[in-house]
Amino acid sequence: MNKQDKIKEAQIQLDNREHYRPLTTPMAEDTHRRVQQLTNELYDGNYIDEITKKWLYQTPNPPRILIFYTLTKIHKPTPVGRPIISGCDGPTEKLSSFIDKLLQPIAQKQQSYIKDTTDFINFLEKT
Repeated sequence: MNKQDKIKEAQIQLDNREHYRPLTTPMAEDTHRRVQQLTNELYDGNYIDEITKKWLYQTPNPPRILIFYTLTKIHKPTPVGRPIISGCDGPTEKLSSFIDKLLQPIAQKQQSYIKDTTDFINFLEKT
């Protein structure tokens, strides 16, 4: 897929109002303020310590605006782009990572937990 076709495909996806809606104002700075407010509430309620609070505050200010791009599904008869939104250095990156660290031990204890592709294949062979 050439560059112009990729741009056209991405624009078609972004114009789909069922999945994407235009914003009247950018969200990054508002989301950044809300994450800082939540971080302060967690700290004030003694749910996190000073070190965790400082780590959660390490988002660039102003935060990086998220980037939309597509990865082309080349195995399809008609190439189509899978939408990706990169949250690197975005306003929720640190908070998402923190929550993931909290939830991983719980998720791994579930009967339905599958670690990776090899684990899934081993599960299928046993079943």
